[in-house]
Amino acid sequence: MACRAGFKIGSAHYSVPSAHYSVLKFSLALYSVLIVILFYKDLRFKMKFERRLLTSIDIITGEQLEGMAVLIPPKSSPYDRDKWFPISQGALEQIAIDGEIKGQTYRVLMFLLSQMEYENWIIIHQPSVAERLGVTRQRVTEGIKTLLEKKILIRGEKTGRAYKYRLNPYFGWKGNKKNFSEALEKTNI
Repeated sequence: MACRAGFKIGSAHYSVPSAHYSVLKFSLALYSVLIVILFYKDLRFKMKFERRLLTSIDIITGEQLEGMAVLIPPKSSPYDRDKWFPISQGALEQIAIDGEIKGQTYRVLMFLLSQMEYENWIIIHQPSVAERLGVTRQRVTEGIKTLLEKKILIRGEKTGRAYKYRLNPYFGWKGNKKNFSEALEKTNI
């Protein structure tokens, strides 16, 4: 004889083979979630006009519980979660109103920011940047020169065939707080 498990909803008693009990339990939980999703708009509309008490039923004990379980899926980003950094809104305003930072210079800046590593270091090879942006190497060189003059970028040492640049820490920072304080002290504007 197969083992059976039982449960009660309200005054009704149900008995199912124990092998199917976990599947049934999952199905009822899923059904409850679907009911919440399907009637969410209707409930939200009705709740504007009347106060309601929502309840749930424990499918194992049949006990009526106050409140309603709602599953909220985790938010996902279409962008790489590890590639972000805080930036100064004042710096963004300064870049936006500066008449010399436009077109190709702006595109070069955005690309360089997308390549920025820890502690604001940007190691680039200008021909590669030009190829990725679909512009000439001269345009990239001019854009970087403008960003250096505006003190948005700080030139570091040459590494092989590529220069090392650093985003001015007054504009934004990718790193820890202690190193940020030290970088600000070393930066002369």
